[in-house]
Amino acid sequence: MRSVLSASLFFVLFLLSSCEVEKSEPLFTIVGGQVVDTGLLKEKVLVINYWAEWCKPCVEEIPALNHFYAVHRDRVFLVGVNYDGLAEQPLMDQAAKMGIEFPLSQRDLADRLGYPGVEVLPTTVFLSLDNRQQVILKGPQTLQSLESALFSVRKMH
Repeated sequence: MRSVLSASLFFVLFLLSSCEVEKSEPLFTIVGGQVVDTGLLKEKVLVINYWAEWCKPCVEEIPALNHFYAVHRDRVFLVGVNYDGLAEQPLMDQAAKMGIEFPLSQRDLADRLGYPGVEVLPTTVFLSLDNRQQVILKGPQTLQSLESALFSVRKMH
């Protein structure tokens, strides 16, 4: 009986060791050090908003973005990218001054995530990582336009 148990245990361990464990791939790091990976975004749509302090439409859309993120946090991960590429402390200072209430990235994510570079401010990118669908919105957004884009990307699943 003991040898059967040992053989069974060995077989189970062998099977488990040959199984591939699904690993989360790091995508980017937000200000403050949290690593955002594919596991975190598996069930969410990634929304990237490009902004600058000197861009009046960017400043005007911040309340809509804050509200959108608060309402849809279970479905989206919203991250802001400063167009000017500020260092961490100036970035945090500007974000606080502007009332930004969503996470920030210090680096541009376009190359890393495979969408076209930003040419107009503000620009907001909706990206579904599971099927690489994207919606790119140029110009200032409203809560309604953000929700419409979210619906479009989720409908593409």
